[in-house]
Amino acid sequence: MTHTLPYFLIPIIVWMVVQWIKIMIDLRLEKKIKLDYLRRSGGFPSVHWSVIGSIVTLTWLVDGVYSTTFAISIAIGVLIRYDAVNIRQEAGKHAHALNQMRKEISELKIEIGELTH
Repeated sequence: MTHTLPYFLIPIIVWMVVQWIKIMIDLRLEKKIKLDYLRRSGGFPSVHWSVIGSIVTLTWLVDGVYSTTFAISIAIGVLIRYDAVNIRQEAGKHAHALNQMRKEISELKIEIGELTH
């Protein structure tokens, strides 16, 4: 039986490192620190994929490629990756549609304003 502590600690450490990377990227690009990255999801690098990647790697290194835990972690990793990619694509489509609606509403307000004057 393997020691379970690494299975808890390593993903937590990976989560913290990835969140701090996001903060450092924003600091570099926007010249300000956004600590809200510590409590929210989204952005790049992906915390979800980083955490599951650390679990897959850990089970591979500790339990071996032929272990049940490695097979389960691979299956969960594939599902998480698939969902993450599809959710980001759908969120992009929704954002585009909302921006288009905002533009059309703004143009309609201008037209209504011109008609009332």
